Amino acid sequence: VTMARGKFVLIKEEKKPSNRIQVGGYEFYILEDYTFGTFLNAGEKKIPIAFRLDPRKAENISIDASAVQKILSAKKAYLTYNPNQKNLGKIAVAAAEISRITSIYQIPTTGAFMEDTTPVDPVTPIKTCADAGGTSVVISLLPAESETGITTYGNCVNVKGKNADDLILAADKLGMNLVGIRL
Repeated sequence: VTMARGKFVLIKEEKKPSNRIQVGGYEFYILEDYTFGTFLNAGEKKIPIAFRLDPRKAENISIDASAVQKILSAKKAYLTYNPNQKNLGKIAVAAAEISRITSIYQIPTTGAFMEDTTPVDPVTPIKTCADAGGTSVVISLLPAESETGITTYGNCVNVKGKNADDLILAADKLGMNLVGIRL
């Protein structure tokens, strides 16, 4: 209630949900599972999407500006990782975070290994940065790096994390940027 020209005027305030946060001009909601949801505009529709990365901490993860364009201009993407390392479950989560976004853009995305397994897996292709080029991009998932971030080398995009948990957050940072959320 406020007073204007000697009369009391009731001002109706828009109620904002208590779980709402605003970061860099984008609106997010802290969800019950402690992920961060927002809406993508697709024509007349608003599509809900959630990320594990807290958008308030997204600026702490560096991204090479050319990574997004390399992926969005590709006709084929390979998500590759070393199958002989620890934390394969978390690496699979990082891969899923990226492939759900490439599927929005209808970029065929295939899982691949950086090296073979023992015993050999005849079904999964072996792809490295050397295989990137033309209309295909290789997205390498690299935990246990010195820094967390997204870098490029030719048509190869390296998603790096100091550990497997940070790798998931770097994958989310890439996903945010792929859908146009630049934090």
